[in-house]
Amino acid sequence: MCDPVTLAVAGTAVAVAGTATAGYMQYNQNKYQQKVALANQRNESARAADAIDRGTQDQDKLARRYRAMQGSQTAALAANGIDVDFGSAGDFLQDTRDLYREDADTLARNTGNEVKGIEISASNFGAQAKASGMAATGAAISAGFDMGSTILGGVGKVNKINANRRTGGSGWGA
Repeated sequence: MCDPVTLAVAGTAVAVAGTATAGYMQYNQNKYQQKVALANQRNESARAADAIDRGTQDQDKLARRYRAMQGSQTAALAANGIDVDFGSAGDFLQDTRDLYREDADTLARNTGNEVKGIEISASNFGAQAKASGMAATGAAISAGFDMGSTILGGVGKVNKINANRRTGGSGWGA
């Protein structure tokens, strides 16, 4: 039969090793989640930049399309001898310019909303990365305290066994 002190020390050592391993695994899991969240944040930031570029390109296409439309309208009116700067012809061309401004404003607003949504998502990933980093630190600290508590509990058992031996017991505790 093994000595009770040896068994208590071995049990404490196994418990400390288990606590350390669990803490290490939790720490690594949280650090991995932090890396994933940071990668997602970078991807979302790139998506936002892409959305801005696409919005700019769409604005340019829209302007070209309306300029071409207005040029065709002006040419058609002038070919028929209509003064394009006066009366209903002028109003007609002004309506085309107004429609362009409305479409350009709508496009800008939609692009802005898309970018805002992506930036919010990127910000959320940043917050998630920060939280995962703090959870990793917390897991390491918690594991340290749990190991210390386990060691102190083991020392208490050994002291109890030794005290029981001094008072004439078997050493297994009362």
